[in-house]
Amino acid sequence: MNHKFKELTEQTGIQNTFSPSYTPKHNGFSECANRTLLDKAQCFLLTAKLPNKYWAEAVNTATLLSNMIPTASQNNLSPYYLWKKISPKIKRLQTFGCKVIFSVPKHQRKWKLAPPGEIGILLEYENDN
Repeated sequence: MNHKFKELTEQTGIQNTFSPSYTPKHNGFSECANRTLLDKAQCFLLTAKLPNKYWAEAVNTATLLSNMIPTASQNNLSPYYLWKKISPKIKRLQTFGCKVIFSVPKHQRKWKLAPPGEIGILLEYENDN
């Protein structure tokens, strides 16, 4: 195991466990968590009518949203809160795949009277939410 990774897990109270290679039955918790994230990502892509090439963005969004949900095993605190020590900004959330208008900096606009924003599709959130 990488020394920096081991140090990080010790500092954050994460317990490392190992399972034999190519034996997913010994790693049930992680397999179940991954399956749940993939199911959510698939729903996002189907609902937004987006192609599978956006699967990574859908999984990242599913992970972020899952981490914002309080869990009973953590005294009804969310993993997001436990990690960052601040509550997630839920009011800023929008539907995956919805239309958005994003700002175009003046120096990147094609001409002087170009609109200050362009239409796009919400695929992910910035790290700070």
